[in-house]
Amino acid sequence: MPEADAVAEAGRLIQRLPELWAMADLTERRRLLLTILDAVYVDVRDGKAVVSIRPKAAFEAVLTNTAAPLLLQGRAIA
Repeated sequence: MPEADAVAEAGRLIQRLPELWAMADLTERRRLLLTILDAVYVDVRDGKAVVSIRPKAAFEAVLTNTAAPLLLQGRAIA
């Protein structure tokens, strides 16, 4: 099942994300985010804060079933 494989791969990436993020330069961090997210919504009027994200399909299930809902609620990754 290709969808199940994609979700499993997404889960493995999310598990390694803190490690990968810490080692990544700006270009690699951008590539990680492009892999995970379809869209990032920013409030440019009030401080340019991220107000919402839309994960790619394979990552949506992973992000909503882990501690990652904190990301979905607008908290930043350090």
